[in-house]
Amino acid sequence: ALQTAQTDLVTGVPHDFYDSLMAESKINVSILKPFAKQMVATNKTQKPLNNPKARLALQAATDVKAHMAASFGQDDLYMLCPAIFFCGSQWASESGADLYWEVDIAKGKKLWAEAMAEENYTGKMIVLANTDIPYLYNRALILKEDLENIGAEVEFAVSDWATLISRKIANLRVDPQEDPSKGWHFY
Repeated sequence: ALQTAQTDLVTGVPHDFYDSLMAESKINVSILKPFAKQMVATNKTQKPLNNPKARLALQAATDVKAHMAASFGQDDLYMLCPAIFFCGSQWASESGADLYWEVDIAKGKKLWAEAMAEENYTGKMIVLANTDIPYLYNRALILKEDLENIGAEVEFAVSDWATLISRKIANLRVDPQEDPSKGWHFY
């Protein structure tokens, strides 16, 4: 629609149109950074993620650049920094940067095994994913791989975004080991 002048303004264009839009001399592309914080939500109300070692295990095994590249493609479409608040904002901090940039699968496996033993957890990790928001689905695929790399079995529960959020809200305190059809660990 932009290329044929059927519309004058579009927000949130799918990332696979980036190159073709940038090549159009009649189209002004503006990238808003920082725009949103990309996160993996964890259900810390249930085992095993109530154990900090489980969350630290996943952090150790997570390559943030791989997550962002899977979501957004080109490097200039996202920013990487360890700040909890937006990169470059007045509240940004480099505190914990060593853990943010670390990718240590062996450390992740060790922490994961310890957390599973301490919580006596033998179930699968339930990852809620959706197909109607492509960048979130792509990140969920990388999350699944990260979890498998540290030794977790993963149930990849794919739905549309509305169903995902409904399941997440309605089943926040459902133990996934007792009822895998309702519980969840990540989205």
